Formats: sequence, C-alpha cells, structure tokens
Amino acid sequence: MNCVLVSGSSGLIGRHLVKRLEDDGVRVIRLKRSGTPDPNTAIWNQSDGKITGPIEEVDTLFHLAGAGVADKRWSESYKREILKSRIEGTHQVITGIAQSAKLQRLVVGSAIGFYGSNRPELCDEESPQGDGFLAKVVAEWENSALSAVAAHGNIVLARTGIVLAKDGGVLKKQLPIFKAGLGGRIGDGSSYLSWIHIEDEVNALIHLARSDLFGVVNLVAPNPVTNADFTTYLARVLRKPSFMTVPRIALEAILGREMANETALSSTNVSAQKLLSSGFAFTYPTLEPALEQIITS
Repeated sequence: MNCVLVSGSSGLIGRHLVKRLEDDGVRVIRLKRSGTPDPNTAIWNQSDGKITGPIEEVDTLFHLAGAGVADKRWSESYKREILKSRIEGTHQVITGIAQSAKLQRLVVGSAIGFYGSNRPELCDEESPQGDGFLAKVVAEWENSALSAVAAHGNIVLARTGIVLAKDGGVLKKQLPIFKAGLGGRIGDGSSYLSWIHIEDEVNALIHLARSDLFGVVNLVAPNPVTNADFTTYLARVLRKPSFMTVPRIALEAILGREMANETALSSTNVSAQKLLSSGFAFTYPTLEPALEQIITS
C-alpha cells in the first residue's frame, strides 16, 4: 500500500485515517466533490461519475463517503438522500477508480445497521439481514459495491459499529451532558451497544487493506456492552453521577419514532470474531479503558 484514495476524508473516520496513513509515509489522495485537482486531490463529478486527478498510481481505495445517518431528522427526502448517497455514490466511485491500472484493493465502509435495530443475539457476518430502513440501506449499499467490481476478492466491506472518539460521533454529543451530571441510561438500559475506539477503527481499516480478507467484516470491539453498562463506565471515568433516565418516548418525540428506534434506541449485539481470527489485535478491547483514553487524551 503505497498510494491510497480516500473518499469521506473530512468525516470522523476519514480524518483519523488520513492522518495515520500520512504519518506512516503513505501517499494519500483525498477524493472531493468540488474544486480543482492537485497532487493530493482528485475530484469526483457526481453528475457523470467521472473522477479526475492523480489516480494513476492509486493501489488502494478507502470509500467512506455518504450522507450522515444522524445528521438530520428522517424526512422522506432525507431518507432518499441517505440511500442515494450510498448506492449511487458507491457505484460511481468504484467504477470511476477502476481506471487506475495499479488498483489492487478496495475497502468500502458499511455498517452494522445491516443486522437491524433489535438483535440481542450475537450476530456475525453470516447472520441474516434485519428489519428496518437502515438494514435496507446497508444491504443495497453493499450490493452496489459488489456489483461495481469484477473480482470480489479485491473488495472488503467494513461493517462498522458505534465509533467512539472525542472529536465526533455519538460520544462528542454525550460528553457535555455527562460532564454536567445529567447523563443516564436510556429506558431500562438493556439495549446492546457494539462499539469501537477510533484508533482501533483506523487500525482495522488499514489491516483490512493489507490482508487477504474479502467480503463482509464486522469492525466492532470484541466486548459489546449494554446501554446501562456504557452509562456506568462513562460516568465513572468522568467522576460524575448518572442517575437520570431518558424515557424512550422522549427520544421518539425528538427524533421521530422510526429514527429513534433505529439509532438511539437500537440494540445490536455484534461479533468481532472474523476480524480477530485474521490476526487483528485490538488496542482497546474493553470499554472502560477505551473511554479513559479518549477523555484524558
């Protein structure tokens, strides 16, 4: 892996991935939707799908772009945007980069939303698709990626869980609330949270690019927790109380029932065994040390 193309480079995972690759001496070309190509930037024209810029030397693609699932309330128009950005966007990017003669490996972002929002049993990569909007999005997203490549052995679909980081994602939103002593569990706290530290997420993506794995791989820590456990650990690390309880009905009122049930109220218990069996070693396999590192760094 000498020259990589990264879409979604301004997002949480993309920012950390680009920094790590550049620190490792890998040439990184950012894929952007507008601007002018330069030695470190390629431009993706979404109207015709063409990619212009210095992509001839690209040997690895990290495709992480897509409309944020939790960025807006789920109106019908925004749901269409979420779906379109993943299905059409993924197909365009993979087809567009195929012109690179040196392309050897494609790592495409996906999500554990595939398993649905109510899966307390442990799900692995062979588990069936769940119910709901996000499960449908992920299934069509992955099919779009696979349909765009001739050799499926060159592509890996990274089904990522809840990424924990100080500078983005769900934890960034939760920290001010918990620091104020207003944090608490959601409902009875029994919902499962399949999480991963941002450092392990980036390391896992690079591991996938350098491995011979193909198809779907779950990117989650090997120790999922319940919402009650997450609340307890976060409050303990912050040395704050966590006596509050957030009623399910309140989140449904704020987000809308469908969005609330498939995001904040979802319960998905996901296995990391395939990633572990490939030789990947987690730096943060358990939650409390992961939160400690994030909050004190």
